[in-house]
Amino acid sequence: MSSRSESLLAMACVLVALAFVVCNSQRCDGDERPHPRGLCGRRLAQAHSNLCFLLREVYHREHYHSTKRSPRLDTSTRGLVQKIYSIPLDVLADLDLSKDNWHLLLTKKSIDMNRDSRFFPEDFVERENEKRNHHGMNAFSRRIARFLRDKAASNDINQFPSSSRNKRTAPSSNMVCDCCYNRCSPEELGTYC
Repeated sequence: MSSRSESLLAMACVLVALAFVVCNSQRCDGDERPHPRGLCGRRLAQAHSNLCFLLREVYHREHYHSTKRSPRLDTSTRGLVQKIYSIPLDVLADLDLSKDNWHLLLTKKSIDMNRDSRFFPEDFVERENEKRNHHGMNAFSRRIARFLRDKAASNDINQFPSSSRNKRTAPSSNMVCDCCYNRCSPEELGTYC
């Protein structure tokens, strides 16, 4: 009987030690250095902005901000969301959506069924013979440019500090902790949209 209790005690100690290691594997203290493959500062903000913009375009603003969301997405929308999540964060950090025609890129990837439908960095390289004409922009490109212009012109409500007192809460994960001090995936970054 004592050998069984000893083995249970040993197993409990191992589980506690494992839980401690897992909990401390992703932490953000003030003295830590950014992850070598993490995104920080302006690049993190740009990747977050681009990812959220693409997700809003797929989900449509009315659906994305509504309080009552549809529990199931149709297969084409799910496919587009997975394609957006396959875009590397480094690529999202370096792109300017006002200059890129994402609608055609997503459509091109959707039509090409014989090829892998995930995105790769070479999908975002502008070719030399492709000249961008401001007057020849399609409706989607104009909508993106208008959105970015309006966003830059509007007053961001978050820039003003709150005068109310904030409740103390337990330390929780945040975008900088997840994606700068640690390495995050596009799906993890998408949770902050």
